[in-house]
Amino acid sequence: MKYLLILIVLLGLLSCAENKQPSDSNNIKNEDIAKDSKYQAGRSLYITNCATCHNLRYELTGPALQNVEQRWKDKALLYAFIKNSQAVIAKDAYAKDLYNRYNKVEMTQFTWLKNEEIDQLLHYIAIASNKKD
Repeated sequence: MKYLLILIVLLGLLSCAENKQPSDSNNIKNEDIAKDSKYQAGRSLYITNCATCHNLRYELTGPALQNVEQRWKDKALLYAFIKNSQAVIAKDAYAKDLYNRYNKVEMTQFTWLKNEEIDQLLHYIAIASNKKD
């Protein structure tokens, strides 16, 4: 168990290092991203709150976040899941399937996040996860 925790932390740190460079995706130039306050705020939220368990393109403790918005039937449900996953798992089949698929690891509750902050986070994910390497 101790080694699993160490592995998870190391993978999270690696994912942070991978995502530090601004992307050049969606025809947005690096200098434009540097000026994009919504992207920068979302990047900060991702690194601080998500990168330990989620990578943009590959699975860690939780699913990869690339195209996350397209996988949910409605944006309000995604926001509710981010804020309190267990409440959504209790009533939504897709959320319950995610929970089961990822070994019933409970996602941290982010009840303090405002919708505007989730918008920033999703903006960052949409751009950064589709960058060209």
